[in-house]
Amino acid sequence: MACDIAADSYFGPNIQCDQFDFTLCFEQTVFGVGFSIFFVLFLPFRINRLLHAAPLTLSTPIYGFKIGLGAVLVGLRLVSLSTWARNPVTRVSLAAAVWDCISIFGLALLVALEHNRSPRPSSYVTLYLLSTGLGDAIQMRTLLMRNYIHHALSIESVGLFGKILLLIIESWPKGNHLKPSKRARGPEELAGILDRTFFWWLNSLFQQGYRNSLSLSDLPELDYLLSVDHLQRRFQKSRAKCSISNKQSLIYTHLRCFRRDYLQTVIPRLGMICFSYGQTFLISATITYLETPANKQKVTNAYGLIGSAALIYVGLAVSTATYNRKLARVITKFRGATMAEVSSKSLLGDSHQDKFTTTVIVSTDVDQVAAVIDKVADIWAKAIEVLVGVWLLYRKIGPVSAAPIIIVTLSFVGQAWTSQNLKARQASWAEAMRQRVGISSMVLRSMKSIRLSGLSRSMESFLQLDRLRELQVSTRYRWISIQAALVANIPDVLSAFVVFAWLALHTKSHQDPPFSTSEAFTSTAIISLLSTPVANILYSTPYLVGAMISLQRIQGFLDSKSFSDFRSSIAGTEFPQETRLDLTTASEKPLASGTENTQRSLQICANNLVLEISSQNRGVKPINFEVRQGTLTMVLGPIGCGKSTLLKAILGEVKPVTGNVAVSATHIGYCSQTPWLPNVRIRDCICAEKDFEPTWYDEIIQVCDLQHDLARMPERDLTEVGSLAISLSGGQKHRIALARALYSRCSLLVLDDFLSSLDSKTSHSITRKLFSTHGHMKRHQITIILATQLTEYIDLSTTIVVLDGHGNEEYCGPPQNWTSTEHSGSNVEDLEKEPMIGHYSEEEVASQEDQALPKTLPTKTLDKRGDWHEWLYYGSSIGKWPAILIFLAVFVSTLTSNFPKLWVQSTTSNWSNTTRGTFVGTYALICFATFTSMFLVEYLLLIVMAQRSGVRLHYALIQTTFTAPMSYFESVDTSVLLNRFSQDLSLIDTVLPQNIWGLLNGFFMSLFSGGLVTLGSRYLVTTLPVTIFVIYWIQRFYLQTSRQIRFLALETSSPLHKHFTEVIEGRQTIRAFGWEKFFARQAAEKLDNSQRAYYVLLCIQRKLNLTIDLIVSSLAVLMIAFALCIPKYSSGGALGIALSSTLQFNSTLKGFINSWTQVETSLGSVSRIASFERDTPREICRDDELDPGKEWPRGEVTVSNVSLKHSNGMEALKGISFRIRTGQKLGVCGRTGSGKSSLLSLFLRLTDPTYGAIWLDEFDITRIPRRIVQDRIICLPQDALILPGTFRFNIDPQNQALDNHSILCILARLDLLELVARRGGLTANIVANSLSQGEQQLLVLARAILRRNFLNGNCILILDEATSNLDTKTEALFQEVVREEFGNNTVVTVAHRIDALRDVDYVISLEDGKIVRAGTPGEVIGEIP
Repeated sequence: MACDIAADSYFGPNIQCDQFDFTLCFEQTVFGVGFSIFFVLFLPFRINRLLHAAPLTLSTPIYGFKIGLGAVLVGLRLVSLSTWARNPVTRVSLAAAVWDCISIFGLALLVALEHNRSPRPSSYVTLYLLSTGLGDAIQMRTLLMRNYIHHALSIESVGLFGKILLLIIESWPKGNHLKPSKRARGPEELAGILDRTFFWWLNSLFQQGYRNSLSLSDLPELDYLLSVDHLQRRFQKSRAKCSISNKQSLIYTHLRCFRRDYLQTVIPRLGMICFSYGQTFLISATITYLETPANKQKVTNAYGLIGSAALIYVGLAVSTATYNRKLARVITKFRGATMAEVSSKSLLGDSHQDKFTTTVIVSTDVDQVAAVIDKVADIWAKAIEVLVGVWLLYRKIGPVSAAPIIIVTLSFVGQAWTSQNLKARQASWAEAMRQRVGISSMVLRSMKSIRLSGLSRSMESFLQLDRLRELQVSTRYRWISIQAALVANIPDVLSAFVVFAWLALHTKSHQDPPFSTSEAFTSTAIISLLSTPVANILYSTPYLVGAMISLQRIQGFLDSKSFSDFRSSIAGTEFPQETRLDLTTASEKPLASGTENTQRSLQICANNLVLEISSQNRGVKPINFEVRQGTLTMVLGPIGCGKSTLLKAILGEVKPVTGNVAVSATHIGYCSQTPWLPNVRIRDCICAEKDFEPTWYDEIIQVCDLQHDLARMPERDLTEVGSLAISLSGGQKHRIALARALYSRCSLLVLDDFLSSLDSKTSHSITRKLFSTHGHMKRHQITIILATQLTEYIDLSTTIVVLDGHGNEEYCGPPQNWTSTEHSGSNVEDLEKEPMIGHYSEEEVASQEDQALPKTLPTKTLDKRGDWHEWLYYGSSIGKWPAILIFLAVFVSTLTSNFPKLWVQSTTSNWSNTTRGTFVGTYALICFATFTSMFLVEYLLLIVMAQRSGVRLHYALIQTTFTAPMSYFESVDTSVLLNRFSQDLSLIDTVLPQNIWGLLNGFFMSLFSGGLVTLGSRYLVTTLPVTIFVIYWIQRFYLQTSRQIRFLALETSSPLHKHFTEVIEGRQTIRAFGWEKFFARQAAEKLDNSQRAYYVLLCIQRKLNLTIDLIVSSLAVLMIAFALCIPKYSSGGALGIALSSTLQFNSTLKGFINSWTQVETSLGSVSRIASFERDTPREICRDDELDPGKEWPRGEVTVSNVSLKHSNGMEALKGISFRIRTGQKLGVCGRTGSGKSSLLSLFLRLTDPTYGAIWLDEFDITRIPRRIVQDRIICLPQDALILPGTFRFNIDPQNQALDNHSILCILARLDLLELVARRGGLTANIVANSLSQGEQQLLVLARAILRRNFLNGNCILILDEATSNLDTKTEALFQEVVREEFGNNTVVTVAHRIDALRDVDYVISLEDGKIVRAGTPGEVIGEIP
């Protein structure tokens, strides 16, 4: 039938004539009036927003060209209006022309404003031009076929050309046209809607990643809406409106903060639903068309189906890409905002906050929650999909459609029951992992102390046992995970079986004809679309449970007690009780100052102060004292009396039981008893947030006597201090911390026992330069309060505060009025007359004790194409046979899950060859085989593979760590090593098994699905070579960039984790100095860098998915075209299998490539462990090592011409020779850098001599295994090593004591029995920070005594500044116990305090790596009073 005007006057939409077309009325109504009205409605809002924006662009010719082109389009619309007014073909022709004119006028105005006031191409203009351009093209086709109006077609053609030209110009980025001040924007911020939808803004990055290696600077900058500054302000504003007491407040905050971002995902997600279910209608119509006799088939219907297929599949790909892109931005925003808030809390958190919890939150929890946002964000959409699927299935097969709902309901009930156990077991695993990571962190950061203490073997076994305990806990969780995975697959496996079984039996009982191929595959597609979202929700349950646990931990951390400054100012104004810190705009704490002269001179006022330690005892005497400007106040008292607690109360870190503290300074220079130094260069440590001022810097270096130490370092003050300042001696740490406090120009300094770690020469030098009459303190009117054990300098102070053993005030006043047996006084006049103390010869300056350390580690160049050695290494950790079984199990699982389609197709094509009972029975057998193979796969992956690899890879890490030389730990930041034990092992435990499952399953499923797709048309086979080549090229092109971006994502997370760790350890120091803003700024910078890599990685994953979607869409359209145009080479059943498999092929192909990239990321963890094991240097072991026997050593030591030269050529020891007889006591003295530590390192075989030899008894110690040497030589280092665990474990880490009696006797001898009993006994966990340094040192001495008893006295004792932090009374007890317990043993004492060498028989004095003096104590250090 020919088309006429009457037919076109109806709305249609399709016209009843020979051609396949819409009616002109429909086209003008929808594409003309509809699009124009929609555009005009939103136009005023956009114009109003642009008018309030500032001009951004320069005046360029392109602007004038756009204006001119807009004017041309307006003119064409006016001509078109005139034409349609004279010849209105339909009743809406004139209205459509009028609305076109109105919309084009608005378009011209919008183009002008968008170009001048928007940094990116206009989305509104682009969408309008695309939609109306498509409508114009369709209408032009109609006019061409009808030929109603001769001039209309020409006008529409020119108008369409103008729109295309304007679309091209408008879509071009405007970066070069922006004003110079507005050009600092990321490429996505400048990209138009087409660039953003198709991710074209990433093309240059892909090309660069394919050709070259990428670095952080190559990644595009984040736009403002993703910046940490913007995100944290939004998040804090939203969080302030939520109730903190609400357990779900963090979720509410997240939804409130990003509600607009979530709403932007609704429209594309609805589009995904529409296009997905449109496939079911397409399958039904296509199969029906093929089953129609050839003489009744209309080619126009075939063309319509092909066009519908293109629209459905391309629309699904574009809507999916749009949804995923917007969701990626939500995920990135959540991660940035939450990380920023955690960073703020870490700075402002309470001092007792668990640092391990923060480490887990930053390294695991935030990313774990972010990873499940995409699984939660569209639950509403999945519910709609299920309801629509049930309705469509009901229309197709009737009441039996309730079967999937019943199965889904039962599955949810089963999963809910499973989740109850899942949550508890996952929480247990998370806690076990947190404890292991925390212990690993402590061990790595204390490696030097562990080796000095001879605990390497104990800690190695302890860490591996702790790992085994963690894996045992994880196994209980994994069994529940397997159960959850099987339940999640029930809807997908059983829904179709129940439906088809019921249909088969129902039709048989009612003697109805069996269901057709069209019904079967349409129902299969609907069931697949219905069960897939349900299965996704069920399968995500373990991840959702884990995310909820992580979310609760994050919220608990954010809601935990913040730092509350109880202090008041001298003027009476209180400090703010709680502060919320902005990472980028943090403000300093306000403090009112006094107005009277007396108030200005008063710096500290402690009034009726009672500390917690003293409140536990009767007869409390409060502490009262005042500190005036420019004075020195000393706090004295025995160990554990609360000196450090008092100083922390002055800082506001510890709240007293009663009383108050008032201070006059907001910023206080603080040196803690254990100095906190971040792992940066020495100069950066000292300058911190201050600018480098050479003159002031040199003055401070001289005051702290650091010039000689820096001169010995090859890179001087640019030397990295290392993790926990491992490359520095104890004295150097304290002097750098002192230099930092002085350089800050703070008027008030709080120093906690910094003199105890200094030798007498250095101590006198610094004391003279700092405290003397003309010293630095007096010249700059600095107020200092110093807690110390030393009484020799108290006459330099204005006031002393003496505390008794219970924290009560014993004396407060001038030092001259204090009478004590411990007060030896100081000769101030002699101190003033020593101008040369602290100045050394050029030979001293040239000496070098410590090995120079490289600033950066050599790293392995990233292989952009991957490395099969990673697979082999990981496979070796699993074992050959388990790997083979896993491969076969996944193959069988894939086969059984795909076989039902073939069974349905073969049965429905010819029911005469199969009974319905056979059909149902066979189908049931297939389902059983599917579940069995799934269980076997999950068991092999989660139980066998995860356990075996987890144990072996952790053991490889431990073995490598404990056999690496100490120089390695001095050159590597422990945060990098901790990543191997935390992040890498976490990926291997949790992510890698699932990724391998996804990879193998995706590979086999892609093969099966691809093969089934080709059944739709034989001609489609001809496209396979091209398809395979394209997919291969895409994955090669994509993976080379993706691998590098994933590597950068991991690399940028390490500095962030390191920063968090350092901030938590040093937040008391940071708050004292008022450096919150400085460290917040650093955190923001590192977080922005991490966010860049994280977001780009998400985007390139979305771009890959879009590319695959478009490829599969092309295949689907080609398949339908071949099947419909050449029907003799296809059939309804074959096409049904192919179309239903197209859904699966698309998802499995994307899953395969995504899993491949994720496996490569996880294998990156394996690669790093393999590289760590392969490339880490090992301690050199001689081939002729021997076992000296259990009676070794007796204690005779001979040092023969020993020299030690480091790899940089500097000599630490030069021709040292001496001899110690069995049982003799040797003292070693010398200033910092003289070679004392190097000599002890040789004794303990931390390093071996370059020349000469050290003999213990008759054995050269280089022939004795290191473990035996470190086990038989007991060393007590200056920094007491307190292990995580109980008191008993700390005293007996090797668990050699059969009962507690021997341990209790030792504790009683050291006056520690009451302390241990008060803390809960031997089985109570010990917290190192809860003990004073003196108490910690006595506990370590108890460990040494127990070791000596188990060695039957066959040992040597080394005391490395072990008494430097002890008060006189405790030191006397320490020395007495050492004399009694080690009286018959050889004892080497390294000390700089005279009292520590009182009991030695022989003393050697080192200087510049040489022995300069040797003899009795009286001969070397003078008469000891």
